[in-house]
Amino acid sequence: MPMVFLAYFDVRPVLFIGGLPLFIALCLVVCWYARAGFGKWQVAVFAAVIYSVLFAFFLTGVGPFVGRKQIREYLMTWEIRPVPSNGMKESEVVLSFVDFPGYFVGEFSDILATHLRRQPGREVKVLFEVTSDYGKVRGFRGLEIAGLRDWKPEWGYSGASGSPERSPWD
Repeated sequence: MPMVFLAYFDVRPVLFIGGLPLFIALCLVVCWYARAGFGKWQVAVFAAVIYSVLFAFFLTGVGPFVGRKQIREYLMTWEIRPVPSNGMKESEVVLSFVDFPGYFVGEFSDILATHLRRQPGREVKVLFEVTSDYGKVRGFRGLEIAGLRDWKPEWGYSGASGSPERSPWD
């Protein structure tokens, strides 16, 4: 239980404050061992600057590894459930991935349901904006479904049924 509690805190300040003196000490030891002709203060200041820049680059979202956005296109089948679940007032649209059986995305939107009913078939192209941190997907949002770009969902969800081998988010 205590580990779950820690998930609500940002540990980056602790990592920065704890790691800075360790990095400076490591740099001092390396310079002493290598018999470099630098003064202790020069090494300490240089190490602090390097550590701060690297920390900001890799752990604060400044670098290219955090918040990376991609646009992905998937072929999906759609179905409109006859009665919305969970007490929602709008139509429930369930989109299932063609190439990733078992994965689905649901939205409660009358506008989207009306648009999909006008489509000639059950397969549509869907564009997603996928946000990832260090190669792991943080989240996604639908940008376009069968040419429709502007719809206001009441609520949305995603999930998987069974134990699919591949994921659309990998």
